[in-house]
Amino acid sequence: LLHIQFDYLLAKGEHEWALAAIQQAIKLAPMDIEGWLRLCRLQIRQERYQDALLTLNSFPYLPKPARARAALPYKAFWQPRRDL
Repeated sequence: LLHIQFDYLLAKGEHEWALAAIQQAIKLAPMDIEGWLRLCRLQIRQERYQDALLTLNSFPYLPKPARARAALPYKAFWQPRRDL
């Protein structure tokens, strides 16, 4: 429910209220990757790139690769590296 509230507030441009909603969602379910991703999106919209990077690095864990691929927006990130 907090994720829906966050999406609504973000669409309305209410970034501070959206931040409060997603922080509460993360506090209640810290292992849910969706909350962390929404927080990153908000920080990117606010051009707080260092905070977004710190948030990404604060993920408690990454889920199984198939779910992570679906959740994260950049498919290139998941391409196998050929130079290793």
